[in-house]
Amino acid sequence: MMDLLEPVIVSDKSHAAAVITERLLNLKLIMHDGGSIYVKKNDLWTNDKSAVNDFLIVFILSANLMREDRRSNTLKLYSGFYRNVRACIPLVKAMVQQQTM
Repeated sequence: MMDLLEPVIVSDKSHAAAVITERLLNLKLIMHDGGSIYVKKNDLWTNDKSAVNDFLIVFILSANLMREDRRSNTLKLYSGFYRNVRACIPLVKAMVQQQTM
């Protein structure tokens, strides 16, 4: 779907959602119009809720977001965990809606 991105260290789900939103908007893969969120998938725009959620799940899973584990003083994958991905999706949608109004 996209080239491997440089890792970004995020502090929490809000920070992760902000990074994802910025990437999606810069790549022109997401927009808000008429009360709906649209994603560009295979050169076609769709606002089908299931398709939007599936697109965001795949995009976030491959986003190369990391978090700092203070206990072990190492970086751990943030975007590779489904729970983190699901937590980001409503925040990304809200941020897109805010930024494209």
